[in-house]
Amino acid sequence: MADFEVARGCASSRSDPAGSAVMESPVIGAFRIRGLADSDRVEICSWVRTRAELEFVSGETADGLSIPILESWERDAEACLVLAKEPDQRPMGFCTLTRLEARNIPESYVELCHLITDPSERHVFLGSRLVHAAECLADQNGYSFLCGRVVTTNRQGLALVRFVRAEEFTDLEAWSPVGFRWFRLRLGGDRAKSHLWYWRGRDGFREKSFTSH
Repeated sequence: MADFEVARGCASSRSDPAGSAVMESPVIGAFRIRGLADSDRVEICSWVRTRAELEFVSGETADGLSIPILESWERDAEACLVLAKEPDQRPMGFCTLTRLEARNIPESYVELCHLITDPSERHVFLGSRLVHAAECLADQNGYSFLCGRVVTTNRQGLALVRFVRAEEFTDLEAWSPVGFRWFRLRLGGDRAKSHLWYWRGRDGFREKSFTSH
């Protein structure tokens, strides 16, 4: 997929030597939203070390996240997003956008899945940064809703959806699998404008199967 990059309008922005936009945060330094690189895999897998932690973000049953599981997420994804810290590009967060996890998902929806962050950086709002980046990318590709499911016992996940002001629709849509709490963000309009994310990529916004609907 394209090396997506981002700059936030309410923070300062600059360009790297290749001309790519980079996000500079007044809170915790400079970050880049980009695609998944081969060198990221071991680091990302190290964030999920137990069966219980994996069950919060995946239906697989294993004693932690492995590279084969991560690669299966990538195969099913329309986009993989990595939040990387500048200047060393160390990954600090990861998520996917997909339409294959929920059968019969409406054409106007794309699901945010497998959101995980570096546990040593848990208190720097990495999750919300990834949600907002995914929201912008989904909006740019013509979707009307970004949705996601949260395991009912995942307190951190529930805190995140409250923080980003997502609307709960548990048990309201026949296509949404039971056993989870479901949330969505309506894309476009004033909400999208308020985030002021600007994207660039070598191949535009529609790399791989991520196309407008």
